[in-house]
Amino acid sequence: MFIRLGSSYLNSQTIVEIRMRESHAGEDNATVYLQDGTHRPGFLIEEEVDSLCTRVLTAPAGYDVHRPYEIDFSDGFDDKLQWTPVVAFAFQPGVSYLIPITAEDGQLSNFAVRQPNGRIYTSLEEFFDNTDEYLLNLRKTFEKGSANQNS
Repeated sequence: MFIRLGSSYLNSQTIVEIRMRESHAGEDNATVYLQDGTHRPGFLIEEEVDSLCTRVLTAPAGYDVHRPYEIDFSDGFDDKLQWTPVVAFAFQPGVSYLIPITAEDGQLSNFAVRQPNGRIYTSLEEFFDNTDEYLLNLRKTFEKGSANQNS
């Protein structure tokens, strides 16, 4: 994988350390230290640095994901939830939960993960003991949205 440092690209396998710092617009915000002992100052986009720190782990069997925040409630509330198997998880430093990855959609940003024990956690860091509690929360969200639209 390559990352962009200013107008050049560096092979991420040659990077030993990246030191980020505060900067003003148009100024370098990082120094990249390489395996050969050299270092290069430049501008790095923080998302690119975060992607270097992301680790992908194969998901154990029994994890499913629901994409509740992309539901179109225009036809009313449907309490039949579609769950998709999780094939892997992404771990990112600074995030307190594992991010699900599916074969169809890749890495998700808005989701609810059902664990093998039936408990559910969401990308909004909500936690539910079971699918019924989660469904009740979705119904309340739908009813609030409907009440706001009708006012």
